[in-house]
Amino acid sequence: MKGTPVSDSTDPYAPRANAAGTASTFIDYWDTFTNGDLAHDFTEAVDQARWGDDPEGGTLANKETAIQITDKVVDYDFARKLAAEYLYGDNPLVLDPYGPAGAIPVPGKYNEHGWVIFGWAPIEAFPKHEPRCAIPHAS
Repeated sequence: MKGTPVSDSTDPYAPRANAAGTASTFIDYWDTFTNGDLAHDFTEAVDQARWGDDPEGGTLANKETAIQITDKVVDYDFARKLAAEYLYGDNPLVLDPYGPAGAIPVPGKYNEHGWVIFGWAPIEAFPKHEPRCAIPHAS
């Protein structure tokens, strides 16, 4: 599937759907309290996305895995530009809506570590959120 984006927006980072209308791009930022471990941080980011994103899909909430694009921590603006190059240059690492998201380490805005997470995601309802813990109700 070619990811050729279709959009009326002049914003190069705005979400764009493919010509078939079956997938959309996303570029998200995730600030973390952890030591920058991608597996943990990606799980946290997806968990948050499933609580707050549009349930119709086309977002980070639809992703299951991520691949780290660079080991080097780069600044936020450069990471967004690199993400857009991967997305709109039809890079096979992030082209599959059902494949991994891309992740680029950046300095955290509020914490030590952060990530720019991006990719193509299917435009369909994302998996139902499973709560991490049950909070007992007082009787």
